[in-house]
Amino acid sequence: YQRRVRGIQFANQKSTPHDHPSPARKAIDGNKNGHAAAGYCANPEVWWKAHFRHSQISKVVIYPRTDACCASKINGAKVSMQSGSNRILYCGTVRYVKGKTKYEINCGGKLADTVLIEHPHPKEFMLCEVELYGNYAVDGRWTKFTPWSTCSKKCGGGTQKRTRTCTNPKPAHGGRRCHGSSYERQSCNKHKCPINGGWNRFSSWSRCTATCGGGTQLRNRRCNRPTPRYGGKPCAGNSCESRKCNTHKCPQCGSAPITKIGYHHGVLEE
Repeated sequence: YQRRVRGIQFANQKSTPHDHPSPARKAIDGNKNGHAAAGYCANPEVWWKAHFRHSQISKVVIYPRTDACCASKINGAKVSMQSGSNRILYCGTVRYVKGKTKYEINCGGKLADTVLIEHPHPKEFMLCEVELYGNYAVDGRWTKFTPWSTCSKKCGGGTQKRTRTCTNPKPAHGGRRCHGSSYERQSCNKHKCPINGGWNRFSSWSRCTATCGGGTQLRNRRCNRPTPRYGGKPCAGNSCESRKCNTHKCPQCGSAPITKIGYHHGVLEE
């Protein structure tokens, strides 16, 4: 969709060259000090131009008229776009057609280009009415940031990010892009991760509690490989184990004669 960025410019207006804000209020024309009512135009020139600081012109419409100080012979008028670096973009040349009331020249100008209309025969070129169509430049603006993303780690230090887009509105027609970054990062979940406990090896079996008739042996282990920390789970299972040992029968007394054993003056005697 294109908008008319300025109205009609009459060639007999007295004007001096200057830059125009957007939208332009006046154009710059070479036909200075013209007096249509007097029936003549003084000081005709070969050019007509208008500069739009914040607009992008895409179409030039020329209305030929036969009034005093207006174009009686518009054939050959050349339309161009001129940038600040003097780059000239040729758009088209008006070819007169009898009875035609307006001439449209499409032109893909850039932001802040100057519209330039020239004619090879200045005495025959008195431009009256021009309309310029295009779009005002739209500068881009950021949307709001999205919510923070899920942290990349549950503990031990991770990162999360949020993004925004330059679509509120999106830059258009030569408008400026958004300044700054489209995303932000921050640290998250910086607390230490829990460490669950792990069992060490069992110790050796202890000495049996009996030499015969059945005893018990024990062995132990410690939950220190690793030791549970930062809310980690303790080791599962028992810290010690037991088993039976020396389960063989103890020797019994035989049927041999009984030997009397006693002490005499502290000495064992039979």
